[in-house]
Amino acid sequence: MLSLPPDRENAQKYLKGAQEAFAESGCELVQMLETRGLTINEAVTQANDLMTAAPDVKAIYGMYDEAGTATAKVIESMGPTRKVGITAADGSPTTIGLLKAGAINGTFFQEAVGQGVDGTQQVYNALTGGDLKQDLALVMPLVTADKIGSPEEQVVIARVFLPSN
Repeated sequence: MLSLPPDRENAQKYLKGAQEAFAESGCELVQMLETRGLTINEAVTQANDLMTAAPDVKAIYGMYDEAGTATAKVIESMGPTRKVGITAADGSPTTIGLLKAGAINGTFFQEAVGQGVDGTQQVYNALTGGDLKQDLALVMPLVTADKIGSPEEQVVIARVFLPSN
């Protein structure tokens, strides 16, 4: 796993969720490398280090877009015989492109637009006496490479980025 800095609350929650999912599916987390700079260069170095330390690794989860991009570059450089599943989080345009190309297997999308819409709706409801939710889940739906073009997944992507002109 290529991790966000562990002092960040979202990193702690991502890690907890990943550990639960790994335990349920019988997967083993063999190594976790944390970033400080969130750059592609740093993540390329970490992905190379991870592949060297654990050459039989079957999948790499990157907690942020650059980790997924970097891992895809590293795996591509190893040639077509090296198969490693790659999943990332957030959902930048670069990650979406890699997902469409099949270089990344899945992305947990952070619905930035959707979170703004939901938050704004809550403020409006508060100001107008409407119904308020005490807790709003920050949904991060998983979109896989084989489903990226479907109408359902396009709805997810629309909650990630504003439409461009």
